[in-house]
Amino acid sequence: MAANVGGVDALLAGRPGSWEADLVRQLVNGTAGHAPADLLSWRTEPVRLHFDAEYVFFDFGICDLFDEENDQAVERTNDENATNEQ
Repeated sequence: MAANVGGVDALLAGRPGSWEADLVRQLVNGTAGHAPADLLSWRTEPVRLHFDAEYVFFDFGICDLFDEENDQAVERTNDENATNEQ
């Protein structure tokens, strides 16, 4: 559960200073390790990344470059004289 919610601190957000929280922290750290990266291998839910390629291309200023390359790829795909290797 700690791995899915973002770490031991997030898991114990309601009662971080209680004796129960201390025991849970010891249990999680003893099982998964103290480093945040160690906890990642214990995730049971997938990590979902929201990625908008068009926004990223715009942010990096490469929209025009992508459009040019895409147009060339479409032209090559539709070229009747192209060989299978091309």
